[in-house]
Amino acid sequence: MTKKTSELTSIEHGAFDTAALQQELAQALEDDRVYKLTDDMKKRAIHTAASYDEFKNLVACADLKPISQRELRDFSGAERQTNISFKKNKSRKKPAKERRFQPTAAALDEPPATSVDFCRTWKRYLKTTDAKFRYLQVTTPERIADLFKPDIDSDLMAEIVEVLVASWRPKAADSNPEEQPQAAFALSTMKALSQTARFSLILDFFDDYQTDKVRELFDLLETMEYLPKEDEEVLARLKEKFRLG
Repeated sequence: MTKKTSELTSIEHGAFDTAALQQELAQALEDDRVYKLTDDMKKRAIHTAASYDEFKNLVACADLKPISQRELRDFSGAERQTNISFKKNKSRKKPAKERRFQPTAAALDEPPATSVDFCRTWKRYLKTTDAKFRYLQVTTPERIADLFKPDIDSDLMAEIVEVLVASWRPKAADSNPEEQPQAAFALSTMKALSQTARFSLILDFFDDYQTDKVRELFDLLETMEYLPKEDEEVLARLKEKFRLG
């Protein structure tokens, strides 16, 4: 059934609108082009796509213009030029604003004010296990519980556990009576981490290696010859909370 004349934008009061007719024809040609490209891509993708998502993505890109070899060469040349310029300027001094945000040794001995401060220092400036363990001590378990009560990244939690395992020195407190004993510090830190919101969901993101590190830390805690009765109870509750009970 043909389309009614009154429905055509190119015909008004019995007279042709040439500009509107050209626009309709151009749109019809474009729709036909996209339809054919999409149909051809569907027929090819149904045999090559490994999943529905891949099939859907291939079809969605059916009408995109392929990149020519010349365009690739031009892009590659521009990228090389950018890299050369970067290397030439690499030795220049950092801007005063950038230098101002480089932390000093004293700043690393100050507890973070926010979780953002903690994460920035932890990821950017603490390159060794000893430095990270020292920063945990400076922050204190109580502050960790407060900073990360709303949320904590699962990888960050796993990294903290790994640092506690790697820094395990049960006899360290004997040489420095003012320093919190290792077991008590590790236990308090794990308790602080367990108080974060959506804790159970965070554990779901742990891989086998990260879970093994948690288990290793609790095994170390259980090897302590003496733990106060209340710490033993806390340890048992935490093992259950970390799904190790």
